[in-house]
Amino acid sequence: MSDQIKDIVIPILKNIQGDSAAIKTDIAVLKENSGRADMRLQAIESHMSGFMSTSRYLGAEVNELRGRVEALEDAIKVK
Repeated sequence: MSDQIKDIVIPILKNIQGDSAAIKTDIAVLKENSGRADMRLQAIESHMSGFMSTSRYLGAEVNELRGRVEALEDAIKVK
């Protein structure tokens, strides 16, 4: 009876072992792809940070130019 159990259990255990090896491979691939995605996200965040900084600077420039244009308009109206 012991041989019958081995004949049933051993193939099942081998299938489980093969499946777990495939799962380990899939997890390794996911980790590698996750690392690449993290690097790309960091690059995008860095770019967006620079973009936002430039945007704030340009906003200040536009406000200053708006004030100068208004001053010129007021000077023209006075004449």
